[in-house]
Amino acid sequence: MRGGEAVFRARAMLALVVDTFYDDDAICVTDTLTYSGKKERDEPEKKTTAKDITEELEVKLFPNPAMDYAFLQVNKDVSPLQLKITDAVGKLVFNNHISTINGRYKINTSAFNSGMYFIGLYGSDGKIYSGKLSIFMK
Repeated sequence: MRGGEAVFRARAMLALVVDTFYDDDAICVTDTLTYSGKKERDEPEKKTTAKDITEELEVKLFPNPAMDYAFLQVNKDVSPLQLKITDAVGKLVFNNHISTINGRYKINTSAFNSGMYFIGLYGSDGKIYSGKLSIFMK
């Protein structure tokens, strides 16, 4: 990734005012050197990918904005799942493997500060969902 942390923070702040989401995992593709010294992109093995899962998967995040909790609703059984939540400046505030009950996972947001958060839901071979969650406290 070029630009480092400053670019990441600038994009996070821009996302607060412009409805844009930067998928850094897709932007930052790993380059490798070949015998000839040329760079070429890594090609994934032919198997079910996160993109294939994403095309069939429906994920809902509600209520949004949230206060004390929010739910992730998934229409398919996908496991394992890892949930990462970062705040507006890129600080990781939640990073855990999760399991859904009837396709639903409850996120306890009562300890989060008010503000905008970025949600990343990962399957075994990559990101399958990204979204924004607003938290407002009384």
